[in-house]
Amino acid sequence: MKSYFFSIYKRPSFHVPVIDGIRAVSVLLVLIGHIFHFHSSLFTLREETDFLSKFFDFFRADLAVDMFFVISGFLIGTILFKEYKKTSKISYKTFFLKRFFRLMPVYYFSLFLTWLLYNIASSEEGVLEISLMMNNYWYNVFYINNFLEVNVQFMGWCWSLAVEEQFYFVIPFFIVFLLRRLKGKTSVFVILLILSSVIRFFVVYQNNLVGDNFWGGGLEGDLYYWRKTFSLLYDNLYTRFGSLFVGVFASFLTLYKKEQTLSFFKENRFVKKVFYVSVLVFVFVFLKLDYLYFSEFTFHGLKVSYPFLSKIEKIYFSFIVSVSRNLFSLSVMYLILYCLYNPDGIKSRLNRFLSSRFLFPVAQLSYSTYLIHPLVMLPVFRYSTPFLFEYFTNVYVVFFINALFSTFIIYLFSVLLYLFIEKPFMEMRRSSLFKKFGR
Repeated sequence: MKSYFFSIYKRPSFHVPVIDGIRAVSVLLVLIGHIFHFHSSLFTLREETDFLSKFFDFFRADLAVDMFFVISGFLIGTILFKEYKKTSKISYKTFFLKRFFRLMPVYYFSLFLTWLLYNIASSEEGVLEISLMMNNYWYNVFYINNFLEVNVQFMGWCWSLAVEEQFYFVIPFFIVFLLRRLKGKTSVFVILLILSSVIRFFVVYQNNLVGDNFWGGGLEGDLYYWRKTFSLLYDNLYTRFGSLFVGVFASFLTLYKKEQTLSFFKENRFVKKVFYVSVLVFVFVFLKLDYLYFSEFTFHGLKVSYPFLSKIEKIYFSFIVSVSRNLFSLSVMYLILYCLYNPDGIKSRLNRFLSSRFLFPVAQLSYSTYLIHPLVMLPVFRYSTPFLFEYFTNVYVVFFINALFSTFIIYLFSVLLYLFIEKPFMEMRRSSLFKKFGR
C-alpha cells in the first residue's frame, strides 16, 4: 500500500518530464485563477471580496487551458503517429477504449459528486439556475455540455474536457487521411492554424465582441456579454482547435520530420534567438500586453476598456483576439521542443524547473484536481467567508485562509481520486483481458 501511494511521486519511464512540468504549471494557474474568480460576491455573497476577483486582470489564467491543449495534442498525436508508423493503420477501437479508461471513470464519479452538491445547494436561497444546470447533466455525460450557454451547463468548468473529447473523436481519422491522402503535410498544419485564426476573427467581428463588449469588460456586472463571449468564442471546438493542432503538429515533426527537427535544433544561434522570441511572446500574451492599446492600467492590472471603436480599430481588436492564442500555443510548443532537442535547452534552467520532482506529483494529480477543484472552492468560499469575517476584519487574511484551506482539501480529494479511481482504471489498460478485448 505504501509503494502504491508513493507512485504519485515516482515518474514512469515513458513520461516526458518537460510535459509533466507544463501540465503542473497549467493546473496551478487554473487553481490560482479560480481562487480569485470564485471570490466574487456572486459566490461568497459578501461584497467585501468583490475586488479580489478583479486581480484576475493581472494575467491570463485562461491560457492554462491552451497549455493543456498543446500537450494533449502532442501526446495524442505521438501515440497515433507511432501506431501508424509501426502498423500503417490506427485501431480506432483500441484508441477510444484507452481514452475511456483513462478519462471517464473519475469524470463520471465527479459528475455524481456534483449532482450531490447541487441537490444540497438547490435548497439554499440565492443559488442561481441550479435547477436548469441539473436538468442538463446528460450533456456532460456525452461530452456536449459546451453546446449549452455557460450559465446552464451542469459542470461549466468541464467545457475544456468536452472540446478535447470532440477533438479525440476527429483526430484519428484526420491523421489517417493526412498520411494516406495528402501531400505537403506540413502545409496542411499551417493552413489549419491560419483557418483557426480566421474563424476566431469572424466570430469576434461578426458578433461585435470588441472593446467593452469583450467579456463585458467595460460594464460592471455585465453578464450578458461575458456569457456571449464565453458561449460564442471561448468553449467551442471550432474556435479552440488551434492549440490542439499545434501539439499534433509538434508530434508530427518529432516522428515524421525527426532528422530535420534534430538538425534544426543543433543550430544554436538561430535556435536560441527563436527561444527568446518565444519567451517574449509567452510573457507578452500572458500579461495581456497585446491588448495594451485597448486597455487602461488599474490597481488590479490591465483592463480592456475602450467603448468607441472605429472600423479599423474593430478589425485590429478582432485580429488580436484571433491570433493571440495560436501565437501563445506556438511559443509553448517551441519551448517544449527546445528543452527536448537543443543541447543548451536540455541543460537550461527552464528544463530543470519543468522536470523537477516537485512538479511531478502536481502533474500526476492534475486531472483529478481540475475536475474536483470548483466542487471544493465554491462551498468553502460560500460558507467559510462569512464565518471568517466574524473573526478577521482584513479581507486579505480571509482570502489567504480560504485559498490555503481549499487547496489542502482539493489535493486531499485529488490523491484519493487518483489512487482509488484514476490509477486502477489506467492499469486495467495494460491487462491481458483489455488487450484481448481491444483488438
